[in-house]
Amino acid sequence: MTQKTNKEILVSVLSKLENIQLETKKQAEAHFQLACDFSNFINQQNLRNAKIDDYLLSNPHTNQKGVVEQVKLNTENIKNLESNNKIEKAKSAAWGAAIGSVTTFLGKYFF
Repeated sequence: MTQKTNKEILVSVLSKLENIQLETKKQAEAHFQLACDFSNFINQQNLRNAKIDDYLLSNPHTNQKGVVEQVKLNTENIKNLESNNKIEKAKSAAWGAAIGSVTTFLGKYFF
């Protein structure tokens, strides 16, 4: 068994420490790049979310209605149109019945 001198042992330890230091530096650079990429992704996602919010939510400064408010208004308008159609049909039926009754009465009275 060969004995190493103190200098050889220190050189060996120093070499291992340098390898560990290089590996740690590579990992730190990789982590930094990952953090940069993630930050860029979040920034882009925030821009996309802001655009979606612009479509969905109303803007009081421009009086532009968002999709949510517009759907609510459209639903109310459709309900109003449906009730108006029902009222018109009921009026037509009432007028038809009234005219039919008058015609029947007049037909029986004169003929």
